[in-house]
Amino acid sequence: MLFPANEPLDWFRVYCNRRATEYRWRLGLRTEHRPEKATGKRTGGVRLQNIIEINRELQDIRIISQRILAPQQQPVWLSKQLCWDGVDTNKISTKQYQRSDEYLIIVVETRSVFALSTNDTIYAWHLNALHLPPRLITNKVKGPISLYKNWLVIRKHCRDHDTPDATLVFDLAKRAARPEMIEGGADMLHIQQATAGSIRLLWRDEIDAEESLTRISWRFWDYAPDRAPPTQYLSVGRTQLYAGERRLKTCRIDDSRFVIFNQTSVNSADTPPNIKLMEILESNAKVTMVERWSLSQELNSTTPIVSQDMLLVTLRSMKHRLLNLSDGSPVHDISITTLDCWTTLAGSGEYPWSSDAMYTG
Repeated sequence: MLFPANEPLDWFRVYCNRRATEYRWRLGLRTEHRPEKATGKRTGGVRLQNIIEINRELQDIRIISQRILAPQQQPVWLSKQLCWDGVDTNKISTKQYQRSDEYLIIVVETRSVFALSTNDTIYAWHLNALHLPPRLITNKVKGPISLYKNWLVIRKHCRDHDTPDATLVFDLAKRAARPEMIEGGADMLHIQQATAGSIRLLWRDEIDAEESLTRISWRFWDYAPDRAPPTQYLSVGRTQLYAGERRLKTCRIDDSRFVIFNQTSVNSADTPPNIKLMEILESNAKVTMVERWSLSQELNSTTPIVSQDMLLVTLRSMKHRLLNLSDGSPVHDISITTLDCWTTLAGSGEYPWSSDAMYTG
């Protein structure tokens, strides 16, 4: 429940509090909060942020929410449990999850050694309605998933070779599904841009190489369900990368940029680049994809910190490194306390440290 119209939330004060939080974190002056026991009750006020703690056991999942319950009051931290009413939780466990500013989706799998590999099921909640039963999105899923804003895109691979793969698009705000959006195979996809009525989808064609300097092809599509035809092909991009099929991933930076990287240990300075920042350029004539920078870097994952123009790289040793998003150069002279601030907050997805990033692969 939001505040009455005559008692608006002071967003400038909220912004100042967030900047003060950043300052205290960077100096190691943070304050620790211990929320009360998690409940499944409805919570009013205005939600400022969520920190999601996912565990394999469904009953152990916690959402730590910071809220302002009434005007002119200080924010409070609350711990909530997900409502699983109508779902038999005894036979399933968490496999993966994704979140956007408004929605949380959890992929569960059946606890059985005899279960089919395509037996995953997807449930969704609005982050302001965690006390309500989940929405069943679809089952028998195996393939890439991308969530951004109110849009969810799922690629379903069928075990039956006579049945073609399907791309399902869900507008979670309208409960609308659009099956078989685009024909053809896609090994990896993510939503690059989104509006209230359309998305732009970036997907990568399948590659055969296990690990080599591979030529990778990307396709860029525009999809608007209320337009005829709903799908328009915009562009194709190609780049070479030291990449293996199973470890190749992407990470959205913002509407025009994304990082493509290969999870690998780099043993030599002579190793070809395994991480690149790509930019999508649009003019009246065409849409093109260009490479802005590339480097050879041992890494396990990446997290963008767009507000600071930085990319947080998690190394295979679980150490961290900060890169400039503009040119890929390392950020030097970072204290251990400051680096801990970025790694902790960016990893939790808290605003404004990181973007609404999605990973695929």
